[in-house]
Parts: sequence; structure tokens; C-alpha cells
Amino acid sequence: MNEYRKAFRIIWNIISILILLSIVIIIFVPQPFILKSLPVCEWQRVYDKPCYFCGMGRALTSLAHGHIYKAISFNWLSIPFVILLLANEIIWVLNRRKKS
Repeated sequence: MNEYRKAFRIIWNIISILILLSIVIIIFVPQPFILKSLPVCEWQRVYDKPCYFCGMGRALTSLAHGHIYKAISFNWLSIPFVILLLANEIIWVLNRRKKS
């Protein structure tokens, strides 16, 4: 069981670092550059219906620049998604501090 716990911690560390990097990129890289780099939604292309993450890239960049209503108009799930990401980062930082 201890091996699974170590594996979980390693994966959690990697994911948390990637989330932190993504947050930094979204805040500091210009919004038009990020939006130009986003791929077309494969689900939308194939089924001609939006998926749950359609508009999430635009919504996250809008949130990072303080445009809450614009973010909600792109994808209302961006608000709970960001709350979950931030909660993960806070718990991860507190956990890292406790271990030090």
C-alpha cells in the first residue's frame, strides 16, 4: 500500500506543477497568442455539438484577465473548474509546507 501512496504523491506533484505552469502561462502570455494556439474541438467537429469543455480555453484566459461575465458566456463550467484547480494548488502547497 505504501508504494501506491508514493506513486499517487509523485503523480499529484507532477499534475500540480503542470497546473501551476498553465496558470502562469495563461496570466503572462498574451491572450490572442493563446487563443490562436488552441485546437478545434474534435467532438464539435465530428458530432456538430459542443462538448463540456468547448470554450474553456477562451473562458480561462478571460478569467485570468478578470473578465468573469465573458468567461461565463464562453463556458459556465470555467468557474467551478478554476475553483477546483486553485483548491488543488492550495492543498498541494500546504501539503508541501507541512512535509518540509
